[in-house]
Amino acid sequence: VNAIEYLKEKKNGRSSFFSGELQTVETTDIEPLRADSRVKALLKDVAKIPQKHQNIVEHILDRVAIVDSLMDGIELKKTHGDWTFVTLEG
Repeated sequence: VNAIEYLKEKKNGRSSFFSGELQTVETTDIEPLRADSRVKALLKDVAKIPQKHQNIVEHILDRVAIVDSLMDGIELKKTHGDWTFVTLEG
């Protein structure tokens, strides 16, 4: 709550909150995405997550894929609109 008040006061930044119980979201078939040579990895598969935070972090990283280039991400977004694509460069 203090963090929210701080952001409001400074009129800077934003935040997201998750409830203690996360609902399972059914992920679309990821095999076509995994098979695409432009996709290097799914972020939740390569991120090192402490066990106590695993559920929440995997929920946040669900549907995020690592690609080589921005152009690859733009092209993949056309056919996989519910996914987020990131590069190692940011």
